[in-house]
Amino acid sequence: MNENNVLIRLRCVHTIHLKRLIVLTYLFGVAEPEWRTFAAESVALKTIAFTGFDAPNAPGTQSPFTGLVTPIMNSAGQIAFGGTVNSSEQGLWMGLPSGITLCASDGFPAPTLASLTLAGGASNPHGLDNSGRAYYQAILTGPGVNADRNQAQVTVDQSGVGIPALEGEVVPGIPPRIDIGPPLYRQFGAMTVNGSGWFVFPSSVDRAPMDALNPAEDRNDSSDSRINAGDPSLFGNTPTGPIAPRVSNGAPVPQVPGARLTLSSAFGRFNVPSLNGKGTLAFAGEIIAHPSLGIVDPSNDTGLFYAHVNSGPQLFAREGSPAPGANADFDHFRFAGIPRLNDRGEIVFWAALRGGNVTEHNNTSLWFGEPSSVNLLIREGDPAPGMAGATTGEIPMNSAVVGGDGTVVFSSSVRLPDGSTAEALWRGRPGHLVLIARSGQTAPGTTEEFGAFGNILIKTRGLIAFKAGLRISGESLWQCDASGSLTLIARAGHTVMLAEGVSRAFRFFNLPSSSGGEDGFPTALSDDDQLVFLATFAGQGLQAVMQADLGGLRILSIGRVAEGIRIEWNELSRTEVSGPARHRSGEACGLH
Repeated sequence: MNENNVLIRLRCVHTIHLKRLIVLTYLFGVAEPEWRTFAAESVALKTIAFTGFDAPNAPGTQSPFTGLVTPIMNSAGQIAFGGTVNSSEQGLWMGLPSGITLCASDGFPAPTLASLTLAGGASNPHGLDNSGRAYYQAILTGPGVNADRNQAQVTVDQSGVGIPALEGEVVPGIPPRIDIGPPLYRQFGAMTVNGSGWFVFPSSVDRAPMDALNPAEDRNDSSDSRINAGDPSLFGNTPTGPIAPRVSNGAPVPQVPGARLTLSSAFGRFNVPSLNGKGTLAFAGEIIAHPSLGIVDPSNDTGLFYAHVNSGPQLFAREGSPAPGANADFDHFRFAGIPRLNDRGEIVFWAALRGGNVTEHNNTSLWFGEPSSVNLLIREGDPAPGMAGATTGEIPMNSAVVGGDGTVVFSSSVRLPDGSTAEALWRGRPGHLVLIARSGQTAPGTTEEFGAFGNILIKTRGLIAFKAGLRISGESLWQCDASGSLTLIARAGHTVMLAEGVSRAFRFFNLPSSSGGEDGFPTALSDDDQLVFLATFAGQGLQAVMQADLGGLRILSIGRVAEGIRIEWNELSRTEVSGPARHRSGEACGLH
């Protein structure tokens, strides 16, 4: 028997709920067995990678991670995360948690582009679909690269690296103009990716006359005066089809005859949309028309849109139009956050209000429903659900996500009866909102009070993971099940053993930005209730990519991480013992 440590983590068993776990470490190969007891939380944690640990498939015989980036996970439990080795070389590691491998890195040859290499971006994936394909944006280096041709949209999977779109490349689906040549991609925004492998991204179009963007429209009249040909259009694919324009700059707005849509710089240079599993988009845009038509002015020139596959954009909420049942109108949608979709086509969005009974204490709101029939979810100044005498405070943008079952989860400030303020987290649908947690409440299983909330992740079956502040310790991670029961995943100050002789106390946690799991934005939750996150530890900035098992009754055992020893247990019986894990070769990801 060797001297590798075996960590056995006891989980909740049937009707017995263990608020704390016992972690037992047995050191083999000594005359008197030595048992050590460590405090741990009621969720099993596993280390996938940490700084100081050799990075699989990295160049050189010993290339430890020197930095790590927030991981993401798909429904099947595959992960992708960025890392740095040798203090400066960046790469993207992918695979199942038990077998990660380097799949893209700085200096990797750009496929089909002779003498060019990919630099930067690999460590920051935009998405990971359910087949295990990751998406990111890279910078090109090499001969002929200049400011007009140095960006690439990149995909990477087990078959290798691909470049679906390249700056300076001819834009598909837009006919050329004889006098200046074909239109070209110019300056990409981030990709939004769904689980089925659909993606969409904004890009400006160089050499893009307005008549080329919409050849059926007469673009020679003065109504074009506010259309900037450099404003981006949205391009996307289908899982089996080529890239094509999804929403063109200057597209008609059917609900406002004579008006057109532009994704102008008033919404940020690149207006990132939501993208659900059926390919439907949701986004904000500006409505423009010639002043002589009298149909658009500065009081009603912004709105929210959706677009199904193979159809143009449809306006579903317009600035200046009545907000249903609110005795108020929608205010502008500039910088109003991103409307979030699920696969059923339901949308949750934030809106400022004006007119009617609006004051500075009730002018923010959340709305939910199908685009044709949105309903008020909650409004600033409404009674705060589950908090007697309190009212909802200002609702922040991008505070809400919607899961696949139509459950909305959001956070907001609260005004308490004594005049003080608090933060709260809710879940539900219009007319039925349930309080999950609030600041000042004692966090279950601790003696500390909750602070603020953020980074909300949802799965269809009702599982929620989120980040919360604790008044004394600092940051913490929590899960909430469909019944509303809260379980602590990890918290600052809690000490964990990462490897033999390596124990550290948590300090900070990083999750992807909030996602409902079906809106095209990265998540860190799998269908079998696994969560991945980045932890930073107290002292010397040690970081680790970690996996938490939020469901299932089982015992996990992890050997010495540096040697890849893995021992798994199930229902108190030993089921598998493996030696050093064999990571897949770099060739599996196209690294030769």
